[in-house]
Amino acid sequence: MRRRLLSAMGRSGLPGGAGLLVALSALLGRPGVAWGLINPKFTPRHLVEQADAFLVLRVKSLDDKGMVHTEVVRAVKGAAPKRAPALDLTTS
Repeated sequence: MRRRLLSAMGRSGLPGGAGLLVALSALLGRPGVAWGLINPKFTPRHLVEQADAFLVLRVKSLDDKGMVHTEVVRAVKGAAPKRAPALDLTTS
């Protein structure tokens, strides 16, 4: 089995053991399983109830540094801020 695998990797057209390296990278570099608990009784209504402010925004522009500049269309809950929030897409 191992010989067949190695010979198949050698016939991939990649120089030397690069085929084996690609196969091992694909096997070892694959993402793991992520587990999460979803509460079906927690709805967007609950998010609005817990929030201090809930805004409807319109995107005005996106600059080269990954900043999204917005304008407040309306405040669904709370008061609209004097200055519209900017979103930084370079951070998580």
